[in-house]
Amino acid sequence: MSFDLLPSLPDNSDRPLWSVIIPAYNKGKFIGRTIESVTSQLPIEGGVQIEVIDDCSTDDTIEIVKKYENLGVTYYRQEKNLGHIKNYETGLLRSKGKLIHILHGDDCVKAGFYKEFSLFFDRLPEIGAAFCRNDFVDENDKFITGTGELMKESGIFYDFLDRISQSQILQTPTMVVKRAIYEKGGMFNHELLKSRNEDWEMWARVGKNCQVGYLNKILANYRVHSDSLTENFMLSGGYVDDFKKTIKIINSYIDDESLRHKNLKIANLNAVTTGTNKVIQLIEFNRKTEAKKQLQSLLFLSDNLKANLRILKWYLKAL
Repeated sequence: MSFDLLPSLPDNSDRPLWSVIIPAYNKGKFIGRTIESVTSQLPIEGGVQIEVIDDCSTDDTIEIVKKYENLGVTYYRQEKNLGHIKNYETGLLRSKGKLIHILHGDDCVKAGFYKEFSLFFDRLPEIGAAFCRNDFVDENDKFITGTGELMKESGIFYDFLDRISQSQILQTPTMVVKRAIYEKGGMFNHELLKSRNEDWEMWARVGKNCQVGYLNKILANYRVHSDSLTENFMLSGGYVDDFKKTIKIINSYIDDESLRHKNLKIANLNAVTTGTNKVIQLIEFNRKTEAKKQLQSLLFLSDNLKANLRILKWYLKAL
């Protein structure tokens, strides 16, 4: 196995219902807003563990977090920088709640997030995880766009694994997973330690191990900004290789061979579309060397003629 199982905990009444794990690295600019989006919902029925996992930040993250100690927010600091995935895993290992919510140190939840999810899990005890919709906001909390509906009504997302094997359909702050699922299906994949698709693979594996619910409400904000790890990686030129490695793993979770083939074709086309859009940004930033490298990797990833002609058009513009 390329991932570790989360050690189980005794199922006793001393454990809180929720663990809100906030991984952070140099998020001093945003982490106060992240924490307040959680603490503003206190008290949370069933109890809550709120813990910031700091990957050895060099900014003022620690000073900001300490301001919230009186609200029950705890702080754990790595002795050295371990990278984002190992930092996430530290949070999972320190979790005590029956429901785990990983909330990145620059994202936020909206009012009612924890109450709505608690009620949803109570209504559908057979699900092992659930996610909602989100808004995308900039560094000043200005609305950019929102996610559309994947289902008309909230409920069990029966074809979740099928859909997520075609493209990443959710953002991490929207997902809540029962701790028992990490105990059964494992934590983050160590083959993807330097990836920015580690969450995509994680949620696909969750979908392989349990039924997933869909809460058709916008209850989280995903922040898009220049310091974002995901945004920087998407513009680095390493996107295509990362995609290929990730989709190979995700595709292996589908048992039906014809469905694997169909979903891989769809995933490849989605990757080409996303990758080409990012290349346009690289060209606009005059990063033409990286743009050409990424376009070369994208060419013929999909057998879609229109998509390949679009790649060639932008390759000529990058010369």
